[in-house]
Amino acid sequence: MKSKIVIITFLVALIHNATAQTNSETYVTAKVSGKEGIINAKGEWVINPIYDHVDRKTFGPNGLAAVQLDGKYGYIDKNGKTVIEQQFDYASSFAENGLARIKANDGKWGYIDKTGKMIINPQYEWAGDFGKNGLAEVRLDGNSCHINKKGKIIADVTPNEAPKTATDELTPVNQDDKYGYIDQSGKMVITLPSNLYTYSTFGENGLAKVSLVEREGNVIKHLKDGFIDRTGKIVIEPQFDAAFGFYSNGLAKVKMNRLWGCIDETGKIVIPTQYTSINIVNNIIFVEQFRKWGIIDKNGNTIIAPTFDEVNNNEIN
Repeated sequence: MKSKIVIITFLVALIHNATAQTNSETYVTAKVSGKEGIINAKGEWVINPIYDHVDRKTFGPNGLAAVQLDGKYGYIDKNGKTVIEQQFDYASSFAENGLARIKANDGKWGYIDKTGKMIINPQYEWAGDFGKNGLAEVRLDGNSCHINKKGKIIADVTPNEAPKTATDELTPVNQDDKYGYIDQSGKMVITLPSNLYTYSTFGENGLAKVSLVEREGNVIKHLKDGFIDRTGKIVIEPQFDAAFGFYSNGLAKVKMNRLWGCIDETGKIVIPTQYTSINIVNNIIFVEQFRKWGIIDKNGNTIIAPTFDEVNNNEIN
């Protein structure tokens, strides 16, 4: 127990050093002896580690966090007070429009407000979080579609596509076997050529990941990943075996020859592809080598040699 606390305290101190200048209210989930809680940028426990699970987004726009206790989810405030009782099979953080998705006891998904009132009744086989564009993807009768905060269907998506959640005013979709992006009205504003595939949202820098593919009938073979801008123009040629979207620190993780590194917004490799895996959490760059995790800076310099067994994984598609 003592060694776990020392490691977490050390890690928290690093998070504080990297985030204190930009966000004094940065919150991170932490785990001790199988229980989770929430810490602030100073490394102080804001919420003691007493829960089975705490949503990785921690406190939403309304200051509530989704937590699991004894198998059920509810919501607490920043003082640890239970605001919405543990009653759901699953619950997520609140979106900017004031709604959070929940899974009811019958296995159906719906949406509640900050008081726990059901705004969109549980009726979906799956439901995603509402994005900044005010839309959420849901699955109904085996088909996927996007709804607004009133539950009205805005746009259909090809059945059985993997659900994704929009975090931008443009939403990635597949309509009539054409990949592209719709706006808030459901109008397709970017249509990609047949050799490009995407289900990634645009980052703060206006870039989104796309995959170069080869089609053989109904089979789509992945070739390489690159990036487009908001006009649909390729700005970083597909050349990577795999890629994830850009983080707010201006880096995107890419894979070449089975190893991971990072590129900048011009496509230049700034952290060599030499790591088994990379996670970027609150702009802290965690790297894995020999099944241990360490920390490096944006220039690839080692801050801490691989020491930790596990770090939170907050990926951007």
